[in-house]
Amino acid sequence: MEIMDDVFLRPWVGEKYKVNGFNFNGKHIHILVLGESTYCGGCNDGKDNECWFDKESMEGEAEWEECRNKILIDVKKFLLNPRSGLYRRFTDIFVGHKCTPEETQMFWDSIVFYEYVQVALEGPSMAPKQHQWKTGEKPFFQVLAKYNPDVIIAWGKRLWDNNMPSKISFSDNSFLNRWNGGLRYYNNGKRDIPAYFCYHPSRPQNFSEEDTDYFKRLLEKVYVL
Repeated sequence: MEIMDDVFLRPWVGEKYKVNGFNFNGKHIHILVLGESTYCGGCNDGKDNECWFDKESMEGEAEWEECRNKILIDVKKFLLNPRSGLYRRFTDIFVGHKCTPEETQMFWDSIVFYEYVQVALEGPSMAPKQHQWKTGEKPFFQVLAKYNPDVIIAWGKRLWDNNMPSKISFSDNSFLNRWNGGLRYYNNGKRDIPAYFCYHPSRPQNFSEEDTDYFKRLLEKVYVL
């Protein structure tokens, strides 16, 4: 059983991820969607705009568990009312049309969603500090080992360009996104996994329907074990 001791913010894991994953033209693809960071507001206690919970004193307490489940809570809230926002925008662009609530639920049931930075920031649109970015590296590889995705889709140039782990197996420029960025492969101890990036869906001015075609071409390229 893979260890995720360094993972603080628990990933969202769709109930059909393990068995089926995302059905693309009859091919079942296990997708890890990688966000940048999350925020809670009011929980930082004035300490450097981040979670202040101390593991030794707070582990197992209700507040500790609620903070660790922040991603799960956010996704569940969205699925109860999937009308707008970045989750809505990404779902529709990835699938290629305005999804019904049923289609939206089906999509999120098929993927793992995970935030790279492992402390919650104070508010939206804040840039993580360097020490906060560093909280993501070990957990990233632990999540890859546990869930063994076929492909990683990273949200945002800030995450991709400067802050994802530099330890890669190799780069692949035979497949480029619409900004001429290639794939990176990360090894999880079992295989090399391709990683791709798109602009962050919270920035609708940068996120285009053109991405739908790139996502389809990416899935066509993905090798599934």
